[in-house]
Amino acid sequence: MVTIFTTTDNVNTICHDNSKEPWLNMIMKLGEVFIDSPMDIPMEMEDPIFILDQADIKFHCNKAEYIKSIPENPDKVLEEPCGIFLLDIPEDSANSIQTRFGVICQSCSKMDHDVLTHKGTTVEVVEDEYGKNWDEVFKKFKSTPSNSAIIIDAHLFENDSFDEANGSYDESRSYGRDNLLTILNNILPDNFDGVYHVAVLLTDTDEAKKERRSRTTLTNARIVSAINKAKSKRLSRPYEICIEVHFFSQHEGFHKIIHNRRILSNYFVLDAQYKLAAFDKSGKGRAGQTISIHPLFELIHIDPESDMKERRLRYDLDDIYGYVESKCKYNSGGFYRNGRFFDSFYNVQHRLMI
Repeated sequence: MVTIFTTTDNVNTICHDNSKEPWLNMIMKLGEVFIDSPMDIPMEMEDPIFILDQADIKFHCNKAEYIKSIPENPDKVLEEPCGIFLLDIPEDSANSIQTRFGVICQSCSKMDHDVLTHKGTTVEVVEDEYGKNWDEVFKKFKSTPSNSAIIIDAHLFENDSFDEANGSYDESRSYGRDNLLTILNNILPDNFDGVYHVAVLLTDTDEAKKERRSRTTLTNARIVSAINKAKSKRLSRPYEICIEVHFFSQHEGFHKIIHNRRILSNYFVLDAQYKLAAFDKSGKGRAGQTISIHPLFELIHIDPESDMKERRLRYDLDDIYGYVESKCKYNSGGFYRNGRFFDSFYNVQHRLMI
């Protein structure tokens, strides 16, 4: 979950320095902050820390050792992939952690909230017209740290096809695959220290065909194979990319999770009104729709009372956690990872899903 990890001294500074008010507003939205030592609550009724305490904002120190361990073991930040780390370390050390591990990590001596609060992007796509593309959608988010992404569209591959005559994916009808790859090429950082996790959530194609709800020539296995082959050939990065593909049965309550087309990353949320397979190979829009992408605390420094995407991410991830937990509890279903089928959800590795 989205959580701020910092020091007791820094919380005091945030609460008493008006220039750091956006960080205070984030703590209030989250309802908690994790600190490296117990917090003394002043008795002065006008003190911001007293006011936070009275508003039931939690000051947790049960992860103090975790916070203190990060400077020497920076890879531990990936244990909290949506964490916001405001640490008492040099600025260059914080920048290194942020770049290497795709988390927001800043020095207490120099904190910039813009990556979390800047104005997002809204792109209007017109069907059968040129001029918009995924590069334009993501251009403001190229510098946003990222270590994981969940791509959700029940019907992402509904217009793709398999060329039975040639025994290969139909390159003239590969909208879902091609848009997925373009999206990932925009999200994936140039460099990353570890394994970058991707999940793709789709409707069960095999079930739909069996029940005559789909005439596609694709199967679950063919979709996974196409993704895996394309990953190897077209997602060139100097680190490992792990892609898990989950197919949802329409007969399960969890199918509601994939009703809305969206992308969840650890610090932004993207919504598409109609389809993520938004463009054809020539760059022409495939549907008239609005695609919007917003950071988790967009414009909180201007309007702290507005609804934040952090809340949306939290609720969506809660639903996904419930899905994985249920599959583990009842030992049902399966999923694919890097082209291989797993029949136990205890094998799920995606860091935003467990």
